Amino acid sequence: MNLSELTLFFLEDHCEIVMPRLGDASLRRKLKALDSNISDIYPPSGSGLRAWEIIDLNPDWLGFSGEYNEVQLKENIILPILTLARQGVRPFVMGKCPEYPIDYKDKKIQLEGIADMVYGKAPSSYTRYIDFPLLCVHVYKRGANPVTVSQAMAQLLGALWIISQKNLERGCESEVYGVMIKGQIWHFTELHRSESKGVVQYHACFDFGGFGIESELEVILKSLRHYFFQIQQILEREMDPYA
Repeated sequence: MNLSELTLFFLEDHCEIVMPRLGDASLRRKLKALDSNISDIYPPSGSGLRAWEIIDLNPDWLGFSGEYNEVQLKENIILPILTLARQGVRPFVMGKCPEYPIDYKDKKIQLEGIADMVYGKAPSSYTRYIDFPLLCVHVYKRGANPVTVSQAMAQLLGALWIISQKNLERGCESEVYGVMIKGQIWHFTELHRSESKGVVQYHACFDFGGFGIESELEVILKSLRHYFFQIQQILEREMDPYA
């Protein structure tokens, strides 16, 4: 089954994912209350300088983000914001990979698809693919795209579940994170694994409402900043960044 075919009900029934109720705003409240430090974004340096120039010199682009095609949305909005938020994370610890193929198969289920972008352990010089992906980004090029938020969230959660399974095979049991961008709205997601008396469950947290780029850019930057530093700590704790 391809990620595009997934539903939230399928993930509940076949992947042991415990879902929040539609009105659950706990993740939204958590992200809005973050005190993540983004002071070094202003003024930016290095690659962040170019990213800031793209946004600062063309602020109207944010308002038209829902009209871009996917390439324009990535280049003019998403990558500059991700680059700014990632400032301060040591490059030898974390890398990114676009168009990342993911798949998982066991006796009960077979899932596959392409993640628009993932972040994890920086790749070696021998491969373009990162190890231990921990943050997955899904992009929908227009706000008017017929894919609903529920359908898009199912695809993102399916990708996070596959990533979690692959990481577990290599000894990493840490939570994984996701963001789904549809037009101007950024939706954040977390997937936490737990095991009790031999029973494994995955607990999903996601925000259906999302954050608008124009009105809540600071919240988006703080949320991404939080996740990037969480990932850095996971990688430094569980893996050797110099390997």
